[in-house]
Amino acid sequence: MITNGTSDDRRSPRSPMIKMAQVTGGNKFSIDCVVLDISDSGAKFAYRTPANVPDFITIKLPGGKVVSGRVRWRTADTFGVEFV
Repeated sequence: MITNGTSDDRRSPRSPMIKMAQVTGGNKFSIDCVVLDISDSGAKFAYRTPANVPDFITIKLPGGKVVSGRVRWRTADTFGVEFV
């Protein structure tokens, strides 16, 4: 389980990336984010404007792939997601 943004205890290795993604969630939540790294099981995102990212989200990744995820940790400007 990833409990913060610094854990190296992951199910699959992450690859660095700097690409835009769109995150949506309940109550019409929508924000553009930057994918900082990604793996088969999750990703790390950054955003400029502070936002209350919901626990369960839908992510439109670069290339148009859409996945569902659960936010596992948050900081003031980043968050980590486990794909579900």
